[in-house]
Order: sequence, then C-alpha cells, then structure tokens
Amino acid sequence: MSENEVLDLPLGRNIDLALLCKSDSSYSLTLPRALFSRLEQSCAGIKDDPRLEVHFYQDLQGLNTIEGSISVTLSLVCERCLQPFDLKVQSSFKSTCDLEKARSLRLEDKLDIVDLDENGQFALYDYLEDCLLLELPLVPRHEDEAQCGVKGQSWSFGHDSQEPQNPFAQLKQLKFD
Repeated sequence: MSENEVLDLPLGRNIDLALLCKSDSSYSLTLPRALFSRLEQSCAGIKDDPRLEVHFYQDLQGLNTIEGSISVTLSLVCERCLQPFDLKVQSSFKSTCDLEKARSLRLEDKLDIVDLDENGQFALYDYLEDCLLLELPLVPRHEDEAQCGVKGQSWSFGHDSQEPQNPFAQLKQLKFD
C-alpha cells in the first residue's frame, strides 16, 4: 500500500497523539488489510478488513490516552489436522505515551506505554498490528474438536508402538549377559 493510499484514511500512518487526545477524537473505521503485512505473513490469510473502534482522550489525570478495540477474521492452519480454519481475533487496548506522568501516578501497570518517534508522532497502524499479533494463538487449532480431522486420543508422539518402553530394559539385558 502506498503512502498516498494511507493518507486517504482519516488517520495517517503517523499521528499526533497529543493533538488527537486534546480534541477528544473518536473513530470507527474499516481499515484496508494491506496495512497489516506482518499479520498476513503470520497466518494463512486475512479474511476481511480489520474493524477499528478508537477513542483518543485525556483522562482525569491528564494522561494522553488511546483506547479501543480492533477485530479481524483470520485464516489459520490447525496444528492437529493441518487444515485451514477461520478465527475471529479481537484486541482491546488502552495506552498512553506519557511514561513519566504514568509512573508518578503509579499507573504504568494499568496502561500500556507507547513510544513516539523523534518528531513526536505515533505509528498508529504498526501499534494496531502489534495488538493483533499478540492475540494470535501460540498453537492454532480448531476450537470445536468436532471440526478437527484428528479426534480425541488419536494422536501419536514419536513412537508407533502402543506398548510403552521400559527405560530399564537394556539394564536387565546387561545383567544376564
């Protein structure tokens, strides 16, 4: 996606977080999936355009805060049966760029702290993509076992034989030799 296409969105790739928070801005957007190339590389595909609900505001303590949620349906490959399946991924976030103020108020554990670039700009779409990447399951698999090609206890790990091997069998053999 070119920089011009990103500029067609109400929010650019890099935003002035303090200005948006000061003006108490809210947005409800459908974002083009082309903005999320790292997410697309981490799964079998993005099924629909991500949906964003976001509110920029100054909270009661004066912290510049970004709060909202983003959701998207992804195609993943089940680690059990190796078949694709769809999963709706949703991430809720609440962050601030005011690290020192958050520390002084002892709120750094309640809010995620985000960094601004050297020009004081916030990389919004990279942040949103990170939020979605953190929600990906470590082991993708069908949530409903009935949909999975591998059922119940039909898993095998390493050995084909059903009989468990005794680790001391070799010692017993040495004793009689």
